Amino acid sequence: MARPRKDSPPDTFTSTELAVAGGTTPRNFALLVSKGLVPNSEIGGGYASSRAWRVSALGAIAMTGALYRGGMELLPAARLAGLVVGEFEEDRGILPTRLTDYLHKPLNPRSPYYPWGDDEVSAEQVRFLINDDFWLHHMLRTRTDIYRPRTTLVHDLHIEIVDRQYVFSRYGRAGDDNVRLASGTGKYTAYPEYRIIGWERGSDAEVRNISGEVRSLDFHRDRGTSAQMQRIEKEFIAARENAISTLSINVSLAIRNALDAIHEHRGEPVFENLISSKPEISGRTIAPHPSWDLPKSGEEDPPDTS
Repeated sequence: MARPRKDSPPDTFTSTELAVAGGTTPRNFALLVSKGLVPNSEIGGGYASSRAWRVSALGAIAMTGALYRGGMELLPAARLAGLVVGEFEEDRGILPTRLTDYLHKPLNPRSPYYPWGDDEVSAEQVRFLINDDFWLHHMLRTRTDIYRPRTTLVHDLHIEIVDRQYVFSRYGRAGDDNVRLASGTGKYTAYPEYRIIGWERGSDAEVRNISGEVRSLDFHRDRGTSAQMQRIEKEFIAARENAISTLSINVSLAIRNALDAIHEHRGEPVFENLISSKPEISGRTIAPHPSWDLPKSGEEDPPDTS
């Protein structure tokens, strides 16, 4: 069972660990690396076994594994996962793990205080921990009893693939929330995102963002473009309403499961003393984060930035 050396930063992952995280084999993971379908490693180069990745790579790996287990061919699954992750990173940041839901009610009975004791970490470390999925997951699993492995949360991100062609995204359970369509034609329960071309061709399948099927996204100035998008969205909606088959992936849960798998693969004794009293983790100085932070004892609730 391969583990990182004890002097390696604990928030870096080997190729073996990422294979475990994605629920695939080291051989399949090496194939993805050779095809350029794995996020760039942050440490090392050459063969997959000589590289190391950080938590930002887990989104694509976890989603690839979920699609693969759902019946999609490995290489098209990695292509779709890479496109979805790329879109989120460009427009909305990394894929949501929803781990911060454990900092609030109803999952955190100590809210508005941290779910772990105030003496567990310094204030400087907390600012880093709650904004880094690896460390927040580690704290929840080792310093609290509220974390539930392999459990769906209410606002998880889901990806749906209808009839092997139409790809949608939604948050929460099916039908919980309505989203406004890009063309502004109304609300719907899932958002049309991508089109898969040639699923039956296996590794030669293509994944396309539907925004690339219209001349521009300036719907206010170009009425023709708006009409184009409306036609595409109506096609997607009709396909979903009359679906023969639907593959639904809980992306947020897949990433949490990936973190769980790595945690259990390593074994807790190896990382028993990760958190020290110093305001530094993995050699990186922790700077105050500009976003809201949970209060320590005696402070008020964080501001609402939604």
